[in-house]
Amino acid sequence: LTRLLQVRIPEAGADAGRLHDHLIIAGYGLAGQELAQALNNCDKPFVTVDLNPGNVRLAARQGLRSYFGDITSPEVLHRLSAENARGLVLTVNDPDATARATRAARRLAPSLTVIVRSQYVADIAGLVDAGASKVIVAETAAAAEVTACVLKEQGVSQQSIDMQLARIRTRRAEQAAE
Repeated sequence: LTRLLQVRIPEAGADAGRLHDHLIIAGYGLAGQELAQALNNCDKPFVTVDLNPGNVRLAARQGLRSYFGDITSPEVLHRLSAENARGLVLTVNDPDATARATRAARRLAPSLTVIVRSQYVADIAGLVDAGASKVIVAETAAAAEVTACVLKEQGVSQQSIDMQLARIRTRRAEQAAE
């Protein structure tokens, strides 16, 4: 299957022994690609893993260590050396899969930092319960970006804009905790 799809899978013992103090990026869509580019530009070690063979091939063509695999699988997490990683960043679009991956990572590496991208504020509580260290919510980020853009266009000072952005983030985090 891997030959047919032209992708690599994380194999037992192959790379795991060499992976240490790295980040694992699960999902190589837009968010994963931008994070990988930033980490690469800053000389920070990372691997990517995705269930979309096209994304895996794209990352490999870009010279990145990229694997085809299901991040919800404890075996895949182990083969990506999650227990030796600095962190796991989940950028996949499935909140259920994200929660399962977070729980699996917590069982394998209890102190691992797990940063999760979520679509909705309503997903925060479940992801935190699953063990996420931090949840980045797309709808909150979009609300903040729209607000900042409009306020800047209206001539509002950067200090006032920053205060409004802090208010948005705090308010949404508090609502999610309720």
